[in-house]
Amino acid sequence: MSKCPRPIQKCEPQVLPSTAETCPDWSVCLPWGGRLYQTEGCVRYEPGTPPPDGVYGLFTLKDGCFIKAEEHPSDVYHPDPCAPVPCPCDSEGDAGNLCNPSTAVGNLYSCDAAGKPLVKVYIEGQSNITVTGNGTSTNPFKLSANLGDVGVTSITSGSDAITVNPATGNVEIGHKLGWNEHTVMGMTFDQYGHLTNYSEQAATGVTGIVPGEGIKVETDNSSGIATISLQEPAYVKTGEYYVGGWKLELDHLNRVYNISRYIEGTAGNYVWGQYNVELDDYGAVLNLELLPDPGTCIHGFYTHTNEAVIRRNIVFNLRFSSAILVDLQVMAPAGWAEQVQFRVDDSPMSNIQILQEKSESTGSEEPGAGAGPSEEDAPKSLAFIRLIPSGVYQIGEHTLTIHTPMGFPLDEVMSVTVRPIQTFTSTETLTAADIVE
Repeated sequence: MSKCPRPIQKCEPQVLPSTAETCPDWSVCLPWGGRLYQTEGCVRYEPGTPPPDGVYGLFTLKDGCFIKAEEHPSDVYHPDPCAPVPCPCDSEGDAGNLCNPSTAVGNLYSCDAAGKPLVKVYIEGQSNITVTGNGTSTNPFKLSANLGDVGVTSITSGSDAITVNPATGNVEIGHKLGWNEHTVMGMTFDQYGHLTNYSEQAATGVTGIVPGEGIKVETDNSSGIATISLQEPAYVKTGEYYVGGWKLELDHLNRVYNISRYIEGTAGNYVWGQYNVELDDYGAVLNLELLPDPGTCIHGFYTHTNEAVIRRNIVFNLRFSSAILVDLQVMAPAGWAEQVQFRVDDSPMSNIQILQEKSESTGSEEPGAGAGPSEEDAPKSLAFIRLIPSGVYQIGEHTLTIHTPMGFPLDEVMSVTVRPIQTFTSTETLTAADIVE
């Protein structure tokens, strides 16, 4: 791509046709005497002369341009022609003579031997007062006194009840004010702290307080006040305690600091073991009565309809610790009683007695030994079995387990009785000779 030629202005004199119009010449001034102007169709530049760097206060302006800058001359004070002319320092006469001091009393100004001005202070010590120095800054006057030779004593107040008058030297001794006017333990004090009156107290037997059993005494010797408090106990019982239906809270000194009710029960009579207990709504026992020898038995009646059942667990509770006796009755096939096994609290029992097998059809009594397995058409008889476990069983819950390999008789009611065994009050053994008719 070709470039367009750059036009270059040629300011050489040219002869223009007589019909061509020319632009008028012009000129624009630039700062510091420079200008920009056009002549003969060409624009020309004429530089000026800028001033050197500096601070100027006077500028010269011509044709709207700055052409010169220079420092502004300092202002010159021209006094008014009517201002008086000061006296020359060498004026003659007493008014201008510095070494012609006034003769007024007390004037310290004088002249030395050379006629120069001199100001001097004369100090003379008397009555054991010595003056040293000449009063200059490097050697000031110093006054010292030997008061011991003239018997002078310096007095300084060390208490607000003693004052010293510096003008007269008088010493005034008084009593300090500000005390509390009051009466304590029969003694009356005024505003100066003076004891002004004393009335003997009615009770004067107490002369001191000493610690005692469980009592601690601490005395402040500065005030004479004794503080009495409880000693720390040897056995601290801090905590919560329950008495009846109440909760008691003790602090570190075993003092009861809080009591609150924590039981709100139902008052009434309750059976606990072999006792009848009467309670109020605080849980407190109002009456305790021993129940008579209980004839109450624990019974269980079961109807069995499942031939697969071979074991029964019977749970019972004892109201007091005792030996027990277990009786079992049920209509069962012959020989069934011999297969029955017992456990109490999972312990096997061996003292099992077969008391009776009674035939349902004939009513005759037959021993239980030798009976074979039951059949559906075999006659049933009343089986009566007794178990007497050894030992004593404690109050509470126990489990009686009845196990039979033959299964329990179907559709029959089984009665199980558990009775506590009480001992006899006493026994007596007699022979025929001992019996007296």
